[in-house]
Amino acid sequence: NDALRGTRGGPEAYDGVAELWWESREALAAAIATPEGQRAGEELLDDERRFIDLARSPLWLAEEHPIVAETR
Repeated sequence: NDALRGTRGGPEAYDGVAELWWESREALAAAIATPEGQRAGEELLDDERRFIDLARSPLWLAEEHPIVAETR
């Protein structure tokens, strides 16, 4: 990864990835719209502040698109 990063002058490598996953955008929107979801988000951020350099940590949002058909 460092060799490839260097060919493009990319930023420093990272040492970890965290993933949160919902069934759909609508499910995410519904989850964070509730008082419980907002409280959970605040607790998650408080925890992340203990071990993540938030100012230097990128965030990604993605939508899953399977490219290999499931066979049975």
